[in-house]
Amino acid sequence: MSGTVVHGVIQTGTYTIVNIATKGFATLADGNNGSALTQSTDGGNDDVKWTVNKLSGGKYNVMGYVYTNYASVSASPKKGEIVKARSAAYQWIIKETNTKSQYL
Repeated sequence: MSGTVVHGVIQTGTYTIVNIATKGFATLADGNNGSALTQSTDGGNDDVKWTVNKLSGGKYNVMGYVYTNYASVSASPKKGEIVKARSAAYQWIIKETNTKSQYL
C-alpha cells in the first residue's frame, strides 16, 4: 500500500480494499463497463489494488489499478447493492470506523 492516512483521513494513493467479514480483497475480474466487483483471496495481485483519489469535501474516487474503471453504485444506493465497474467516476464518502485503521 503506497497511500497514507493522516489523522484518520485517507490520502490519495494505492490501496487494497478488504471485506473484514470474509477477508476477501475487492477486485475487478475484467475491464468491462458494468462488471460487478468480486472478491479474491490473493492479496498479492495487482488486480486487488485500487487508486483512491482524495477530492474536496471528504469525498473520494476509487479506480481499479489494473482496469481503470471506477467502483460505482447507483445515484441512490441501497443496502446490499452490487458495486460495479463504470467508466464514469463515482464520489464515495470514506470514514474511519470505531476500529482504528478500518474504513467504511
